[in-house]
Amino acid sequence: MASIMRRKPSPRRGKKAPRATKGQVRRVSPLKPGLRNARNWATAHMRAASYSKKRAARMFGAITLFVFFILFSGLWLGGFLPDIRHGAGQFAQNRLTSMGFVVENVDVIGEGRIAEDEVRYALGVRSGDYLFDTDLRAAQQRVQELPWVKDAMVRRLWPNRYVVHIIERSPVALWQNNNQLRVVDTEGQVIEAALPSDFPHLPRIVGAGAAEKSQTLYDALQSYPQLAGRVDVIIRVGDRRWDIQMKNGGARILLPEGRETEALVRLVKTHDSHGLLDLDVETIDLRLSDRMIIRPRQDAGAPKYVRRGGRAT
Repeated sequence: MASIMRRKPSPRRGKKAPRATKGQVRRVSPLKPGLRNARNWATAHMRAASYSKKRAARMFGAITLFVFFILFSGLWLGGFLPDIRHGAGQFAQNRLTSMGFVVENVDVIGEGRIAEDEVRYALGVRSGDYLFDTDLRAAQQRVQELPWVKDAMVRRLWPNRYVVHIIERSPVALWQNNNQLRVVDTEGQVIEAALPSDFPHLPRIVGAGAAEKSQTLYDALQSYPQLAGRVDVIIRVGDRRWDIQMKNGGARILLPEGRETEALVRLVKTHDSHGLLDLDVETIDLRLSDRMIIRPRQDAGAPKYVRRGGRAT
């Protein structure tokens, strides 16, 4: 009986191949293990991409990002990014300039105390400049620093215009302190560019810190035009309360601390019913809540009397 040739069993999966004995040829991979694994990974993804459009798109996106990363890293390490950024900006500016995005008009909208040339100079924009070459926030800050400007808004209108809206400060009083007379606005801030001689009709506010603290009293006076038109000087007394000196040598009104509006209401009601402000009196003391003390002038010859409610004693 012929001998049966036995087939040499193949090595089990998972076990290492036996080392070559002496005289046998050993197969050596041309790639290192890391490169071989990378090649296998790339081959597997290429094969998967050939069967699925979604996977092909993912692979293409990954390759694109990888190339972009390599390119960006090279430019950054080589120090070429600032030059590329400058060149791109210059190219965009030239293209937009050729399309007509240049400054042709600067419109100033306001009350008219500020010269338009002064606003344009503070804005820092000239005819023919590139439209997008101005920092709007910095330009607006420069305009707001002008003496008469209370608030300003700078807008860029395509393709060739800037518009500056200005809210000017309103002079309301002349502040006298340390023998100096200055014009102040509704917030008590000094308007440096305003000359007191140009506003002789404004009432005066006297005393240290009086300009900043007179806003409440000034607003209360504006509620009674028949009283506000007679005011000549508003005096800060002891940095606590106010006195009001009326025009043409009129009475001096002593107001209570913290209750100015209440006292002015009493004064206006009494004047409407009895013509109090038309009398020849020296002072009207409203510092007490339950009475009004009226002192006539010394040369008037009239006795001093106190008004309580609607009666005079």
